[in-house]
Parts: sequence; C-alpha cells; structure tokens
Amino acid sequence: INFNFPHKVGKGIERYLPHASPECISLIKKLCCYDPDERIAGRQALKHPYFKEIR
Repeated sequence: INFNFPHKVGKGIERYLPHASPECISLIKKLCCYDPDERIAGRQALKHPYFKEIR
C-alpha cells in the first residue's frame, strides 16, 4: 500500500495543551513527526530534557 498524504500546515500543539511545559511540547512534537527519519526514537525520547528530573 502506497499512501501519499498532502502536506498540511498544523495549528500547533501548544493551543491544545496550554499548561504543558516547553519541554513537554518539544518532546510531543519530536514524537509526532510523520517522517520516521525526523521522528525521535524511544531511547532518544528517554534522554529528552522533559525527563531530566526523574533520571
């Protein structure tokens, strides 16, 4: 199956998560990248600054 989705400009996740920290928003954006080459991997995600307080 070959899907070619048109490119869409987003509205930004910040408007839906107004109380989220900048680190949280950064992590979500990196996890939700459509392009797998740009998407953060699980191990990289665990090293993200969002998790620094629990490491």
